[in-house]
Amino acid sequence: MSMPDAQKREQEQKSLLKIDDSFKKMIIAKDVPAPWYTEEGILVTGLFDFLQDPDSLESL
Repeated sequence: MSMPDAQKREQEQKSLLKIDDSFKKMIIAKDVPAPWYTEEGILVTGLFDFLQDPDSLESL
């Protein structure tokens, strides 16, 4: 999944925000230069960063 614009990013976040639980939420995208958190606390990270870091799920 590549996120070329704000509309696509919003689409990806909507489905996660509809889930009312306390689990960590993460969006893995193909072209993200550096991991960052949205205002809602969702981690957005790149595919290669996610795959290369064995502790990527723990860092949420």
